Parts: sequence; C-alpha cells; structure tokens
Amino acid sequence: MGTVETTISAVEAEVKQFIARHQGKSKELDARMLAIEQALTRGTFGGAGFDPKDIGALIIQSENFAAFQKGSRSSRQIEVRSFKASPILSGTWTTGPDYRPTMAAPPQPRLTVRALMPTITTAGNLIEFPREDSHSGGPGYQTPEGTDKPQIDFAYSLQQAAVATLAHWLAASKQLVDDSAAFSGYVNGRMLYLLESKVEHELLYGDGLTGHLKGIATQATAASGSPPADLIAGVGAAISQLAAVGVEPDAVVANPVDWWTARQLKATGSGNFLVGDPLSSLTPTLWGLNVALTPSITQGHFVVGAFRTQAAVFDRQQATIELSREHDTFFTKNLVAILCEERLALVVFRPDAFVYGGLVGAGS
Repeated sequence: MGTVETTISAVEAEVKQFIARHQGKSKELDARMLAIEQALTRGTFGGAGFDPKDIGALIIQSENFAAFQKGSRSSRQIEVRSFKASPILSGTWTTGPDYRPTMAAPPQPRLTVRALMPTITTAGNLIEFPREDSHSGGPGYQTPEGTDKPQIDFAYSLQQAAVATLAHWLAASKQLVDDSAAFSGYVNGRMLYLLESKVEHELLYGDGLTGHLKGIATQATAASGSPPADLIAGVGAAISQLAAVGVEPDAVVANPVDWWTARQLKATGSGNFLVGDPLSSLTPTLWGLNVALTPSITQGHFVVGAFRTQAAVFDRQQATIELSREHDTFFTKNLVAILCEERLALVVFRPDAFVYGGLVGAGS
C-alpha cells in the first residue's frame, strides 16, 4: 500500500492548503476526502489494470477542481473512473423503478387448425346435410340386348351438427376498466386468445355430447398397422391409407415437438438431415402436404386429411367481448362482468377422409 499512502499524502497536502484558503467549505472537502480514502484503502477504484496513484492527479488536474479553487460553489462531479462492485459508502440507497407498461403475458402459440377449413356464415343454430352412406349394385354391361340394364341403389342419412356456444367471463372493478385502458386491452385480448385456444382443442377433440362440438380426431378413421417410430413414417402411412379409399389429403396437423424431432432425423450413412438443410428456413411440409403445428394436438399424435373439402366451420357468432354491470350485486359493488363468447358449428362431411394416428409409445 506504499503507493496508495503516498498518493493520499499528496492529495491531503494539496487539499489542506486549499482548506486554509477556503475555511467555509471544509465540510464538503472533508466528505470528498473521506470518499477518496475509503476507495483507495479498499482498492475499489477502477477495474483491472487501474493504477491508484493516478487518482490524485486526475482530481487535482481536472477542470472542475480548478473552477472550485477559483471560487465556484461546487466542484461538481469529477470523473475519475468506474468503481468496482463494492460500495464506497455504507447504508441503503434506493431509486425509483423503471416501470414497464406492458404486461408480461404467457406464451401464445399460433392457432392453426381453423385456418385449414373453409368458414361459412350461418343464421341458424343447426346445420343439416344429407350424406351417402353406401350403395349397392352399379354399372355393368347390358348383355344380351333386350335384357334389363344393371341397377344401382344408394343409402342416405341426414346428418346434423348443432351450433355450440363457448364462453368465459371475468369480474373486474369499474375503476380498473375506466382508468387503465392498457390493462383492459390486455385482458380483452388475453380472454379472446384463450377462447380461441379452447375452440381449436374442441375442433380436434370435441366429444360431441349435447351442446359440444364433435372434433375431427374424434370422428377420424384410426391409423392402421403398427404405430410408426416418427412423424415422417406416420404421415406417409396415413396418406397411403387415405389413397386406398380414394381420398387426396391436403394437410397434416401435428404437435411442434414431434415436428422438430422429425426435423432432426438424419440419413443412415451420409448423416444428412432428412427434412431439409437446418441452416435454411423451411415451411413445415411432409410428403408434399402443409403441416399445421399446434400444441392443441396431443404430443405423439397427428391428423392427416382433406380439410378444405371434407370439413367446414359454420360461424353463428364470431368471438366478441361484452361488458355489463347487470350481474348479481355488481352494480352496488362497482364491478363489471367482461364476457367473451363465440358460437359455431363444426361439420365433418366425410369422417373417412381423415386419419388419426399415434407414434410409438404415444398411447391411444
């Protein structure tokens, strides 16, 4: 510490001479001197490679110190160099928070299933359509001439899909709704997203009970054969299964985890990635079909089918947000009910135009 003590002594000598000329400012100088001594004693000035002997020269030679010597009321801040992490003065020091007005919301994955199907507006609460279930007989030769020609018979059934209502509501104070437009906007948007997320799940897995949607995976034909090891093989087998009944699929619905597992598969021998160059952007596709990625489908499962032609969503009421105080004692409590609601029907015209399968270890 010899160099440090020498530096302190030099600074003290200079400051004491100055104090003799400026007796009225000794308290401020004493405080500054104490800070310098503490910093030097602890070695907290500067960073790696900082030489403590420079501090006295930095202070004495600064323009601010020269102005103070000429009669300025304060030396203002004298830039010495940065401090290390340890504090110079003891005690607690707090500052006001840097408040961020945006809400830190949970992740909101893209909802992709509904976009695969056409959307049709309806004014009713029930969708009906006839469906051919089977036929007998069919075209053939008339031989010999003058005999009866072959006859064909069709069996039809009237199918129905009821409009379902999906909704949820939230209680909030009227003051919050009135005073915080940002928070109200966040709540509204978050409620709409959660509603659409529920709708997407039901479009896949709705059980078809009274008032419920009946989902595509619920109605689809089960994948035949043993469960494949990966999504690539599973989708290929499902396309083949649909081709056997004359269906040309247009899309795949898969879980993002299964997609990225397939994306990392490599060819035996060459080591090349099977699904494209990992350094290039790639729109999810398998076997020429677009892959809609959504966490709404259970990991380890997939749906392959003709979404554009063999299924449709019928909109009775698009998703809406409504505010009301007409609930229980909300008027006297100054509360507001925020209602988020949607009415729609899902029609799967041909369930046999879809295949629902699972991978090894995924279960049913």
